[in-house]
Amino acid sequence: MKMLKQLISANHLDDIVFFPGYMDQSGIFENLKTSDIFVLPSLSEGTPRVIVESRSHGIPTIATNVGGIPSSIRDGYDGILVPPKDPRAIAAAIDRIVDDGEFRRRIIHNGYETTKNFTLEVLADKMVNILNEINQ
Repeated sequence: MKMLKQLISANHLDDIVFFPGYMDQSGIFENLKTSDIFVLPSLSEGTPRVIVESRSHGIPTIATNVGGIPSSIRDGYDGILVPPKDPRAIAAAIDRIVDDGEFRRRIIHNGYETTKNFTLEVLADKMVNILNEINQ
């Protein structure tokens, strides 16, 4: 991490690149309001809620193709999936979002639409339907 922070400083990116670490819900939402791209470079994950939250804020989202993340992001449709431990793939995904306005607008729109399937109400309805099927 120290090397990354030095590289960010050397390239005068201190004001736009940061590593916030753990945040509570209000901290996440405050940071999402000022973000242009969201990157989740996890090595292991369940299905993180933060990728739903980033897309619901209209932020193009990049995440590693691990754990439950692919159940939430369709690569190239509503976000970008990259291999874990591949900084070049993350950089290429960021470049694509920055350079291709049509692609960026499409994944923002699709990401926002996808998040409608992950509201608490929708998930609760799905759970109730499953439980009703089991009890029949």
